[in-house]
Amino acid sequence: MIDPVLFSHRIPITRINAFSDAVIALAYVSISLMLTYLVKRRRDLPFPMLFLFLMGALFACGTVRVIDVWAFWHPSLLGPLSVVARGTAAGLSSLAAVLMFLVIPKAIGMRSPSELDLELQKLGGIVASSNEAIIRGDLNGKIEKWNAAAERLYGYPEHEVIGKSMSILDPPHHDLQLTAILNALKHNPRTVHYETRHVNRSRDLIDVAFSVSPVYENAQLVGAAMIARDNRERLRLLDTERRYTKRLELIHRLDRMILEREPTNTCAKLILEFMDSLGAFSRMTVVSPWFESGKYIELIDYTNGKFTENTERSWLPFADTPFAATFQQGSMHIVDLSCFGDIPELSPHKIAGSRFVCHSKMIVRGEVIGSLNLAAATADVFTEEILDHIRELSVQLAVLIQQESLWKKIDQHAVELEEKVEERTRELKEVNSALEAFSYSVSHDLRAPLRTMQGFTEALLEDYSAQLDATGQDYARRIAEGAGRLDRLIQDLLRYNRIGQSKIDSCAVDLGKIVDEILEGLAADLDRQGAKVNIDDPLPVVLGHPGTLSQVFSNLIGNAVKFVRPGQKSLVRVKTEPSAKGTVRIWVEDNGIGIEPKHKDRVFQIFERLDAAYSGTGIGLAIVRKGVERMGGQVGLISQLGEGSRFWVEMPKPAEVQL
Repeated sequence: MIDPVLFSHRIPITRINAFSDAVIALAYVSISLMLTYLVKRRRDLPFPMLFLFLMGALFACGTVRVIDVWAFWHPSLLGPLSVVARGTAAGLSSLAAVLMFLVIPKAIGMRSPSELDLELQKLGGIVASSNEAIIRGDLNGKIEKWNAAAERLYGYPEHEVIGKSMSILDPPHHDLQLTAILNALKHNPRTVHYETRHVNRSRDLIDVAFSVSPVYENAQLVGAAMIARDNRERLRLLDTERRYTKRLELIHRLDRMILEREPTNTCAKLILEFMDSLGAFSRMTVVSPWFESGKYIELIDYTNGKFTENTERSWLPFADTPFAATFQQGSMHIVDLSCFGDIPELSPHKIAGSRFVCHSKMIVRGEVIGSLNLAAATADVFTEEILDHIRELSVQLAVLIQQESLWKKIDQHAVELEEKVEERTRELKEVNSALEAFSYSVSHDLRAPLRTMQGFTEALLEDYSAQLDATGQDYARRIAEGAGRLDRLIQDLLRYNRIGQSKIDSCAVDLGKIVDEILEGLAADLDRQGAKVNIDDPLPVVLGHPGTLSQVFSNLIGNAVKFVRPGQKSLVRVKTEPSAKGTVRIWVEDNGIGIEPKHKDRVFQIFERLDAAYSGTGIGLAIVRKGVERMGGQVGLISQLGEGSRFWVEMPKPAEVQL
């Protein structure tokens, strides 16, 4: 029997197969090791799990081939090991196949290298044509990429800056600015934004908005991408906005100062300080000229940060010069002082280093009341924006000066008015003194003969009525009645005068007690007439004068009882109701003859008697109104003819009872 092993050693084809398996095993293992190296170095590869399973499957297949070669020489030794290797290779290959099945559709959808190249070309075109400067540098600050916008912004062509340090963009005294930014990026790789200044090729400062972002290659930080935007226009707009905001704030503040009557010079100082913050003005003045008098007043002179006020200067030295003619033309003009020679009155401007002066007239109703003058060494200071500010602030100054003039006139009129009021007050005091003297005369001198007349008439009727016939007795009674009416009229006039002239000190008064005292005094008359007065208790406590309140309600209740139709019994009701906050309203209602609504104001006038059939002096309700108004209250009437009357009195409540 032939030994197969020995036979196999002698057959060349068998050895060729073993050699082929060894080469295949070496290839499998080499491929798996190279894939391992690739995945380790390129962590950004897609589908890393697929590569891992492929590496495992190839390594297992290579191991199987190695075992087969070894088994060729020693078949009895590697049987179990061959089974394990083949099972492992089968499992890993199957898993790799499944992953390939899942991954291939995604891989097909990925862009090809040519597509990626095209995309990179497009991105490169975008970078090259961008209006924003895009710069790429390494972590050491060396410039690697420089687009056309960067060339326009900084003035450096690309070939001059590639390989150079970014520090060439740093302004003086900030030569490590970009280096510090890159160092910070190494420790904290994130996008940061700055607003700073760089220098261009001409070493001029440029305001830029600057952002720095990290750049990665193979997941490694390799540099930074910087985007710079020209920030000058934005800052110019922000500065313009800031100035206009300050201008609006100034105008609003001036409006408040006008209302608060601040002096013109104070307002003018604010205006000049504002203008000083806008431009390089060497001298600023606010003047009030009088061409006909040959003088003008510099209300405010602001030179070199110092204010001088109310300096009087002469206009005559240059009144007939071309300068004066120029000043009197138009509402605003800029003049070159060098064109007018040595005029003494222009020396303050020249001393301050001024050559050009802008004069803006302050005009009110077509009349020039002054001018705002700003002087500078160069004419380019007077931009359109500055001129707009000057025009508007000239209007404000004109309003201020005119307002101050009006306030002065008002103050003068107020002084004159106060003098007239004092004079009128003296006259009133004299009249009041005369009235007091008249009242004394009426109460004493006039009433004395009146009482004599009444006394003799009564004695005549009592002692000599038998000697008088009926006509004589009637005459005597008429004389007595007339004297009585005249006495009552004099007393009412005295009461009315006392209410108008006497001092009234208000205090808390219990109105219920006042009305009770009045009813007690009228008890006999009420019983005689059969009148009834109902009080809705409790009546309130009011702020008033006890004596005056007693006079007021005595007249109202007395009238309510008196003015009824013949044969009718009076029914009077006194009640109260809440009124406006801090006041209370008291009603006195009756069932009397009533008053036509058209006479509701007339009845409160002195000597007004609507019905002569009823006795009275026509002063009672005038006393009521005068007394109530002197106590700070009000009185009114609601009535219809034949339907009774409703008088109301509204009085303040004391503070301690107000809710």
